[in-house]
Amino acid sequence: MLIRTIALVSLVWWVSALALPSASAETADELPLSLPTVRIGTLDGAADLFGEAVYLRDSEDRLDLAGVLRSRAWKPFAHPELNQGISADAFWIAFRLVNDTPMARRLVVSHDLAQLSHFAVYAIADDGTRAGMEITPAMPLESRPLAYGGSAAPVAIPAGEARDVVVKLRNDFAVPMHIGVRVWTERAFERHVVRQVALYAFWTASLLTNALFWLLYGIVMWRWRLLFYALYMLSIAYTYGSFFGIGYPLLYPDQSWLCDLGYHWTMFSALAAALEFARRHLEVGRLHPRHNLVLQAGVRLCLAAMIFALVARRPEIEAPITFALFAVVPLYITFLSWQAWRRDGIAYARWMVIGWAAVAVSLLLAVFGGLFVVPGMALTPTDYVRLTFVCTVCESILLSISLAQWLRGLDKRLLIAEEAAARDALTGLMNRRGFEESVALLMSDGRWPGDLWLAMIDVDRFKSINDRHSHPAGDAVLVHLAGLMQRQRQQGDLAVRFGGEEFLLVFASPSGMDASARLERLRRRFAETPTAFGEERIEHTFSAGLVPVADGLGADVATTLARADDALYAAKRLGRNRVHLAVSIIGSPGVIEVDGLRSEA
Repeated sequence: MLIRTIALVSLVWWVSALALPSASAETADELPLSLPTVRIGTLDGAADLFGEAVYLRDSEDRLDLAGVLRSRAWKPFAHPELNQGISADAFWIAFRLVNDTPMARRLVVSHDLAQLSHFAVYAIADDGTRAGMEITPAMPLESRPLAYGGSAAPVAIPAGEARDVVVKLRNDFAVPMHIGVRVWTERAFERHVVRQVALYAFWTASLLTNALFWLLYGIVMWRWRLLFYALYMLSIAYTYGSFFGIGYPLLYPDQSWLCDLGYHWTMFSALAAALEFARRHLEVGRLHPRHNLVLQAGVRLCLAAMIFALVARRPEIEAPITFALFAVVPLYITFLSWQAWRRDGIAYARWMVIGWAAVAVSLLLAVFGGLFVVPGMALTPTDYVRLTFVCTVCESILLSISLAQWLRGLDKRLLIAEEAAARDALTGLMNRRGFEESVALLMSDGRWPGDLWLAMIDVDRFKSINDRHSHPAGDAVLVHLAGLMQRQRQQGDLAVRFGGEEFLLVFASPSGMDASARLERLRRRFAETPTAFGEERIEHTFSAGLVPVADGLGADVATTLARADDALYAAKRLGRNRVHLAVSIIGSPGVIEVDGLRSEA
């Protein structure tokens, strides 16, 4: 489905490129007797040329400057002619600059498509003298007439003179094209370059910072979704930096081979990483097997296209595939994100919906924005690419929030899993592992031994209960005892199922008599409340051994448990259904036995 959609968009791309009207040298519009004039004295910073220029579309790129000057195919340049669709045609724009100031002036003529294959500016004096220059993306910075990575060239005009300026625009492969040439004063253009480079550099740095953070985090945590997200951000940052002339020739002017590679391969890399990130982050493999197959096929397609772009370097083939993929993939990921959020209940997918929806809409405008003109607004495809750049920076923040929410949920799930691993599944009390971890925490906090007491509790004649009433009935008895322990449990107490019918209770108490009285209340309650199992009422009792954790014999856990176990068996020997309190005084054991309401010392 995804591949068929991409093929359809590619077909629309080519039809759009071929079907738009074009004018060649043979069309018969009259050349104006004089070119529209731009007077330098009235130029305030910069000027668009609507109504102040004429243009010519050379669909086969057959005309040179001499042929253009003889052509009668010129048309007035008005606002509706700004965007010229998806095209690889050559466009010529002509206008007249008049220096009506008392000093020589140097103006700058520019076009905002930085990676335009051919940008040439010719200045023709009234005596027929011609001067011209051509700017290409691969031109080193030191060879350019201006310290600028985009399409711009200066035009010098002596005081009181005029120049007919002819500008040629052409790309080697079909792209969304416009003829919005601008004329700047030199100072205004310098300010424009500073603002533009600072803005693009800031946006690119934002993406790179985001990418490097998640890359390092992904390596440390070894989480593939984080690594693919970082790869997506790195690829997008490189693409934008190259597209807007921030990379070559400004940041790495000596690496012209990177310019020769173009930027389509990084666009394919970004798409492959985005699809794989979405597949993992939205858990598509687990929840939607069919969509998982589509995403995997899309990743393979993008990787194959990336390899082709690196090896073959055929931008006329790469461009329509790239734009088709960028028109389809963000929409598809938006749909999957919506499905994950609303249908699958993945809360963090909502941020994916917002981020990818914004990018999808802006990319559709960037791809097809050359096919229409917004009334009253001089918006070009490059403006829509800038909008996409901004949306991508915002998306990086939203996707980071989504990842942070996922990580927070992962931490919660890990805590829940650890909690479950430390809990007895039947009774809900701590198990042996939970007891050991809790004691370690008490020791680290300095609360062990303190005034803590440990009771070891064992249900009397539990095997007989199982044999007489069944094992489920025995489980019900254990659950009943656990419930009583939980209800009597106070803040800071540890209630533990230590194994089988054996339980532990760790609690703070100021004295042995107070501790034994508390345990005695639990014993009585258990003996007086039989367990209801079906129509049966199961009578039961327990025996308990109670010891202080700090008793002069050492407070290590093993010793304390052994002493509590000895006290428990003493209670069993004395007839069961009783609490046996054992204390040590200066290394010599003394015993206090508690049996029902009777205490002995």
